[in-house]
Amino acid sequence: AAALGEQLGRAIEAYDDVAELAAAVDALVVASPPEAHLEGLEAALDAGVACLCEKPFVLPAQTARGLEIVAAFERRGLWLDENCQWPFALESFHALHPELRGATIETVEMGLCPGAVGRAMVLDSLSHVLSVAQALADIDPGGAVAAVAQEQAGADAERNTLRFELPCLTGRAVAVTLRLERADTQPRPAWISLNGTRVDRRIAAGYEQSLVAADGRQQALPDPLHALVYRFALPLTRRRLDDTRPFARAIATRLRCFAGIVAALDA
Repeated sequence: AAALGEQLGRAIEAYDDVAELAAAVDALVVASPPEAHLEGLEAALDAGVACLCEKPFVLPAQTARGLEIVAAFERRGLWLDENCQWPFALESFHALHPELRGATIETVEMGLCPGAVGRAMVLDSLSHVLSVAQALADIDPGGAVAAVAQEQAGADAERNTLRFELPCLTGRAVAVTLRLERADTQPRPAWISLNGTRVDRRIAAGYEQSLVAADGRQQALPDPLHALVYRFALPLTRRRLDDTRPFARAIATRLRCFAGIVAALDA
């Protein structure tokens, strides 16, 4: 709190009880380790405030309660979002490859480099690729994830490749691949491939981001995390909320898919 206050130029009050904190703010950001996400979400719901939660939304074993919380936020019209920023990179992707804008996406592949290993590496990254698939296809909220497989199941694995299929409301499925490789330092490499067309993220001095196509063409990438945070914050500052239901329902679908994939991997 002292460091943040110095950065912002005003005093910042610190709380050691999340319920007291939630009751004192207009919006709560849950940026704790995943084991404490549920407590933060419960506090925001009890206080009736908007909430932005780090991913994964809740632990797989907490999925049932997580879904109840999402439904409660939706019923009350409270703003709820999960920190899945990669869909905000798709506009820059389509600027490089306009032929894929609006196209039927059959395959989604991502490469990410989390700091964790083993199962924690999967839990840290899975929401990202799920959110990208959701942004590109009408994922069936009641459908079952199929063909789940991974290459490295070891607790200390520093590399892994995850594959699964997500059912769509159209009756087809999207084949998803998530390639993970542990990286200690930032900026960490990352890339997206749609229907076999890949772009890589590049980060220059000052954390300026861009996407690079296979032929070397580059497209500026406004920071996706900034875009997500402003989408969450701006309606609150205007005291006017848009319809919150699509965001809550996307989280619920992502939760079900997340839990199904992890259960299949743990089986």
